[in-house]
Amino acid sequence: MKTIRSDKYRRRRRRSDRTKRLMVLAIIGGAVLLAAAAVAIVLLLLLPNRSAQVDPNTEPPSVTSEASLSSTDEQTAQMAKINPNAATAKTTGKLSYQSLYPELYVPIVEKIPAKEGAKVVYLTFDDGPSQLTEDLLQELKQENVKATFFLTCQGDVTSETKRLIKAIADEGHAIGIHTFSHNYQKIYASVESFLEDFSKMNDVIYEATGEKATIFRFAGGSYNSYNQKTYKDIIAEMERRGYTYFDWNVDSGDSASDATGKSIYTTTVDGITSNNKSIVLMHNSGTKKDTVKQVGAIIRAAKKKGYSFDLLDPTVKPFSFAFPEN
Repeated sequence: MKTIRSDKYRRRRRRSDRTKRLMVLAIIGGAVLLAAAAVAIVLLLLLPNRSAQVDPNTEPPSVTSEASLSSTDEQTAQMAKINPNAATAKTTGKLSYQSLYPELYVPIVEKIPAKEGAKVVYLTFDDGPSQLTEDLLQELKQENVKATFFLTCQGDVTSETKRLIKAIADEGHAIGIHTFSHNYQKIYASVESFLEDFSKMNDVIYEATGEKATIFRFAGGSYNSYNQKTYKDIIAEMERRGYTYFDWNVDSGDSASDATGKSIYTTTVDGITSNNKSIVLMHNSGTKKDTVKQVGAIIRAAKKKGYSFDLLDPTVKPFSFAFPEN
């Protein structure tokens, strides 16, 4: 009797367990169905309504139409706040180069001439940086004079080049663009070629200092034997972009093959004392040891004559070479 009751109890217990398992499975299945339904509803809300598609004969929007609102356009809009000419660049025809390099815009500022009777010297050094740059910086520091460096990479960017550029900036000197490659035939072949070279050097200076150059000096000066067919267009385009270029009215003569320390000193001091305002051309390439040696003496001689020294910037009224009338 006890055995029969025990078997009945076990059978009831097994049925109860099966019922519980079925209920659990039903609950889980219901939850899965509800989740699937919720996902389907979300997808229906997010996906576009196919019934609202455009006429199949209508040309679909191109990818480039959205790409037109790209970083280039955003950059142009930002530059337009700095220089309004950035927003009016032509993109077709002869002046298509105006749409190139949208980052190459700086503010257009008023040029202020030196005060009447002021005796001021702007020392400028082309072709650096070089292995002589730190020696030159030391000479300038001893005389408490700031200068302007128009820089080039000679087509080769190194970590040492960037370190020296930063050292020039950290000493408080002005930095301008000379050229990236210093290849006259290449950079003066066209406005496009000039802008390409200019942009490369601009990038190097920005990477080294975090600042954009706003002034520059043409390799060989604004008018030379290599740019006679292109100088007008290049100058017009660079000025449209807000950049200021500086030629010189005193040449130290240190680029001559027969230059000596004495000739550099005499030529420079004589040139300075012949003008109230002097923009002096000197060089900081690796071969100009005599220039470095004479800088201190030149500065002291000019100071004795009542001259002060200053930096070039876009507000300084530049000295420019005279161009042919035809």
